[in-house]
Amino acid sequence: LSGECTAALSLIHELKDDEDEQEMVEMMVEECKDAAEKLLSDGKKYELELLLNGKLDNRNARLVLTAGAGGTEACDWVDML
Repeated sequence: LSGECTAALSLIHELKDDEDEQEMVEMMVEECKDAAEKLLSDGKKYELELLLNGKLDNRNARLVLTAGAGGTEACDWVDML
């Protein structure tokens, strides 16, 4: 993927001043943006998978919510949760 992006950026750089190739340049820029967004999305998904693959990650967890000094509305909100 890195080689493809480098080649695409090099070609875009060469064609950016050619008025006849502006449509192709715009298409290539959009394809590069789409590829970058997919790469970021895949990276976030992979990061989450790494965070949740420990030996105890398949077990239940307990979460305790407290309102603290938030007053009546905070207590009601915590009760609803």
